[in-house]
Amino acid sequence: MRTRALAIAVTTGLVLTLAPATAHAAKKPTFKLSISTSRSVADVGQTIAISGKVSGPKAAKKRLLVQRKVGGGAWKTVRKITTTSKRRYATTVPVTTAGQQYLRVVAPKSKKARAGSSTARGFVGWRWLDAGASAATDGLTRGSLRIDGKVHAPTYVPTQHNDDGYLFIDTGRSCDALVAGLAVEAPTANQAMVYVFQGRSITDDPESFSVKMVSGNSGVVETRWPIKRQSSLVAMMVDENTDNAAQSAGLIKPRVHCSVNALPQAVLPL
Repeated sequence: MRTRALAIAVTTGLVLTLAPATAHAAKKPTFKLSISTSRSVADVGQTIAISGKVSGPKAAKKRLLVQRKVGGGAWKTVRKITTTSKRRYATTVPVTTAGQQYLRVVAPKSKKARAGSSTARGFVGWRWLDAGASAATDGLTRGSLRIDGKVHAPTYVPTQHNDDGYLFIDTGRSCDALVAGLAVEAPTANQAMVYVFQGRSITDDPESFSVKMVSGNSGVVETRWPIKRQSSLVAMMVDENTDNAAQSAGLIKPRVHCSVNALPQAVLPL
């Protein structure tokens, strides 16, 4: 009985000894961080400025981790920075990929405080893609044109002289603009036209279209077309109207502005 009472006393003593330490650890504060970002949309190659403030013990001159997450991926540290004497921070993060992404700033734990993190700020990355890389062509040949002594490539030229051809682009409803140049290969009055059609699918009638015309003495005429969000198909028709068989009209460097890194492969209509 005496041995049992001693064991209980010892056990109770251990609990009493450990309890203050546990209570002390529970009172340890957590670093708190505010965050603001300069933009919610940015092109690849641009930067996003972030700034904020850290509160907590010895938050001045504190080492912080700037982290980014792409889509549903894992958080990855992209930059290490230090707070100022006033516990503030500011830096920039380059946009390196397209799509939905998030930024946050983390303050690692210290002897006096637990690790803390800011809220996540989202942004969407955009990039210019070569429209021809995933396009389907009908009656067009990919090559180059010499305009005013300068070679332009890639250029899409009608396969048959004095004919037309098509470039079909599946945007996946991820693009908002199309840019392309149009030119005729000699300084004459011969003309060429490019028609741009937009629709929900390759089998539906186009919901909108526009046309651009150039002549041989105009040089390269570059045009930008907005792409409607609901449009998943953009078709470009190059109409060559040159009397001289030595001349060609071409669609020069067509490209699309998209929130993805690659477009689905387009298919020709049946």
